[in-house]
Amino acid sequence: MDGDKNIMPSTREFTEEEVERYGTEFWPKLPSYRAEDRSIESCDLIPLFKMMKWPRTDSQIRQYTLFNEKTWGGRIKFENWRGAMLTAHDRIGYLRWTAETLDSNGDGYISREEYEFGMDLLTGHEPELAKVPYEQMVREADVDGDGRISIEEMIKWLDTIDNRIRP
Repeated sequence: MDGDKNIMPSTREFTEEEVERYGTEFWPKLPSYRAEDRSIESCDLIPLFKMMKWPRTDSQIRQYTLFNEKTWGGRIKFENWRGAMLTAHDRIGYLRWTAETLDSNGDGYISREEYEFGMDLLTGHEPELAKVPYEQMVREADVDGDGRISIEEMIKWLDTIDNRIRP
């Protein structure tokens, strides 16, 4: 990373206009693009990032692909990608987007499976992020003591864990 204190986000800030332009100019040029749902396959991430002049490492690409396969079945809708790009420079915004995206069943809580998948993704992208067992995360993050981790609790915990690895 560039010395910024961020889990996964880039220091590159994308404007709404820029992201929309990528969606109208770049996405339709990708081989897997489907206009009916404005989506692409994970395999088109490399050419997309090249068109954007936004270099990513092989490890990052693998993690993005894994995330897309697991979260969206390998097809990335523009609206989902748009959310990631608009928060790529904003630490808390990105943590919120990540937590909301990982809540795959939409119940407002992060289950063990959702957490473990998310930590695999974040740790693969951000090697300094220590893998913390689910039970430990619950002990540290469950502020209201209900035994479940809400999206808000997850965001605060991720922010805290990031502070621990980058004092």
